[in-house]
Amino acid sequence: MLSPDPTPSAEVAPAVHAERTDDPAVVRWVCASPSLDGVVDGRRQPPWVGASDLAAVAEVAVVAGTIVVRVPAADDWQQLLGPVHNALVDALRTRARWLFEPSDPQFSDLGALTAEAVQRIVDTAAGAITGAHGGNITVVGLHDGVVTLRLSGACHGCRFTDDTVQRVVEPALWRAHPYLSVHVER
Repeated sequence: MLSPDPTPSAEVAPAVHAERTDDPAVVRWVCASPSLDGVVDGRRQPPWVGASDLAAVAEVAVVAGTIVVRVPAADDWQQLLGPVHNALVDALRTRARWLFEPSDPQFSDLGALTAEAVQRIVDTAAGAITGAHGGNITVVGLHDGVVTLRLSGACHGCRFTDDTVQRVVEPALWRAHPYLSVHVER
């Protein structure tokens, strides 16, 4: 029996594979087809971030023709690798706008964003953690999408503060405003 001829409308699955990185909480997807060459590098806000099965995804970005996905803890990848892969394959197959045509980095809502609103996000994400240890993370500046944080009390000089900023504060900010960058005063 002959196999049926492929129809012209048949979808071709994207050629993509996951690679580990030096950071165990980060996995990179290399895309052979479709190519991401020419796609603007930067963070993305996929519609599935925050969905129940992918709620642990902290960041999605396009970097040098690859898709980089970060989760808060390396252990999360056991449950997330399959669902994230499937979501990325679907986005590549449909050429999802959030992936291929990112919004202008000068987000329209960034113009209305205030340091006080960013401070509320920081406090909600990390206030209990830092306060319980006698420390504080304060937003001291917000300019052109860059949030400047000052560490005080027990947080100033604490060896765990960088981890708290990277694993708790930054993901909370990026969920609300994906194009924000974080700078910590030293």
